Parts: sequence; structure tokens; C-alpha cells
Amino acid sequence: TEDGLFASTQLVFSSCIGSTSKVSCGKAIAKFTDTFTKMSTLSIISIIAVFLGCTIFWFNMISHAFTHPIPIKPMWIAILIILSIPGAILYYFGALRPYEAMIIASSPPSPPSFFY
Repeated sequence: TEDGLFASTQLVFSSCIGSTSKVSCGKAIAKFTDTFTKMSTLSIISIIAVFLGCTIFWFNMISHAFTHPIPIKPMWIAILIILSIPGAILYYFGALRPYEAMIIASSPPSPPSFFY
């Protein structure tokens, strides 16, 4: 039976068969780890971007809840603070969109275009 150090040493110094020719396993492993490192970096950057986007969305919903006359304001603020991002999504569909629809419905009609 081959144990850890011997098996890994044998893997590095042996040769691997590539798609067209025989290459050293050290080069194959280095290429694999380089690709994996690039993918990991992109994944981390993507996760950070999504996190920042969600946080900005959450703060935007909290500021809207504090500054606009929405119905049941204390409940919505508690939902936003306790549930964070899921609470912001609930607030967006449960309070913000109906509020905007109410504002649009109650606004006076625009004048005909020939007045411009």
C-alpha cells in the first residue's frame, strides 16, 4: 500500500498522457491549480458583488420605509431589520410596489401632448 507522501511524490514525478502527447504530471497539476485559482478568484469576486448588491438593496428598502407614509410602518421596519434581505424582498413586493401604484393612480393626468 502506498501512503501519502510516497504517493504524491510518485504522482508529481511520473508522466501523464495529455490529449495529444505525453506531459509531466507536475505541469498538468500546475495548469489545473492555475485554472482552479482563477475560478476561485472569480467566484469570490462574484459573491462579494452579489453581497454588496443585496446590501444596497436592503438599505434602500429600509430608507424607503422610514421616509414614506406606508401603511403599517412599524411592522415593515421590524420585518426589514429582522429578516434582512428576504425582508427587503417581501417589502419590495408587499409595500413598495403597491405604494408606487397608489401614487401613480392618485397623480393628476398629464396634459395632452399639443400643450408641449
